[in-house]
Amino acid sequence: YQRRVHGVSSGEGPAMSDDDDPLSGMWLEGDSLAPPCPCDPQVVEAMLELAELKPTDTLFDLGCGDGRICIAAALRGASACGIDIDERQIEKFRDNAQRKGVESRVQIILGDLLDVNFDFSSASVITIYLLPDGVRQIRPKLESFLASGPHKRVVCNTWGLEGMSPYATLDAGRFCNVKILAYRGGSALPSSSSSSPLLL
Repeated sequence: YQRRVHGVSSGEGPAMSDDDDPLSGMWLEGDSLAPPCPCDPQVVEAMLELAELKPTDTLFDLGCGDGRICIAAALRGASACGIDIDERQIEKFRDNAQRKGVESRVQIILGDLLDVNFDFSSASVITIYLLPDGVRQIRPKLESFLASGPHKRVVCNTWGLEGMSPYATLDAGRFCNVKILAYRGGSALPSSSSSSPLLL
């Protein structure tokens, strides 16, 4: 088992060939914390809407891939930080941020969420699109984050937090088949030792 956090790519822009796509041919089941599948622009916007993102917010995207969520947040006036272990995706993030003119509003971190003691204290919003095992492994970090204040929010794509009621949900995407779940700090969370991701 290799502890990886691969980002996701969208259908935005021209289709990539296998040679251009860093996810092509490199993912095996159980090898990644995040799904190697597209997150289209409608889903990105839905996640930010459910987060109730404001220009005063700081968003952290865990497993940021090419940075589309962070860039979308920066275009709304917020600050953003993306974390990913895939160097090629991080390079795409840098290029995309520069192309969109938001490099001054985003921080880009190359690293493994499970190996590095990342400090989320400056965030007000965390977004994740991780497989159930990935959600399970970083859940203690998410619990601590949400417990730090009622203004803290976590927005999950597809797999949510078992035992906690989201304050908002939305079926997003072109076919309205992608479940987005948003959680707010201050709600009671079950112990991470007895919980598992919510599969919808």
